[in-house]
Amino acid sequence: MKHYRNGGSTAARQLACPGWRKLADAMPESPTSSFAEEGTILHFCMENILEDGWEIDELDVITTAGISLKLDDDHREKLTMALEAWDEFCKEHKIVDYKCEITYELDEDTGGTCDIIAWSNDTVWVVDWKFGQGIKVSAPGSAQGMFYLMCAMFEEPELFEGKYLGVAIIQPIPSRDVETLDIWELDDNELDNFKRKYLQANGDNLAAGKHCQFCPAAPTCPQKTGQAQAALIADPEALATLAGNLTAALELKDWIKQVETFCHEQLEAGAQVQGYKLVQKRATRKWSDAEAVELALRKSRKIKLAEF
Repeated sequence: MKHYRNGGSTAARQLACPGWRKLADAMPESPTSSFAEEGTILHFCMENILEDGWEIDELDVITTAGISLKLDDDHREKLTMALEAWDEFCKEHKIVDYKCEITYELDEDTGGTCDIIAWSNDTVWVVDWKFGQGIKVSAPGSAQGMFYLMCAMFEEPELFEGKYLGVAIIQPIPSRDVETLDIWELDDNELDNFKRKYLQANGDNLAAGKHCQFCPAAPTCPQKTGQAQAALIADPEALATLAGNLTAALELKDWIKQVETFCHEQLEAGAQVQGYKLVQKRATRKWSDAEAVELALRKSRKIKLAEF
């Protein structure tokens, strides 16, 4: 699968901070996270459930794109919730046909793979699976959804003739009481406005904000380091600036974690980071079943356990 320089998952960041890409291109490549690998596997499962009739209860070890994952009950619950939401969506919006995992390209650097493109007699929908649990993703205003609509309309204009446009997010979160399905029906001019702004979002301009959370360039970005320097000299108890300080603190929490992760990755790769090194953690032994250990020791009569 081709990896595009400009894709759907970075569309919101591109609009808010056009200079991020130049910084990211200069960064060393980071290893794939376990969360990303899990998402890849679950996307692959949904594709095969819809296209080839895979049964969720029968899924065990799944391998794709060079990664493997043994599915547990939590994974199967997410897949079941996603499938139920998909069936609900198709019924409510009278979907007549769909295509899974379709790659659309605006140019050689800009494009991506849409999870599902679906259509009824009057509307074309981009449907996006979201299996992350930390942040609830909303359909209204989705830059990623509009990005895929833009690219799909460029490659398949006949599919969109006389049709309305919509974005659906399906995000199953078993541990939280939130809706799995979220939809957004675009107004007539919203996609045109997005396309105009997106194509104009070029240059070296940098801006800090919520879009920094997953940016690979964040650890070295001058906007974020400047924000951190400003935080160090700010009065944390000044009431007049409390709201701004709190916003900066929340954004810097994610940035601090990104810096620590990036530093650890570079040290593991053999890079030198002045003043820091990796050290071996002290190993600790833990009994997997404390009650069984206590029972065995009592039976052996070799040791008496004190109760406290």
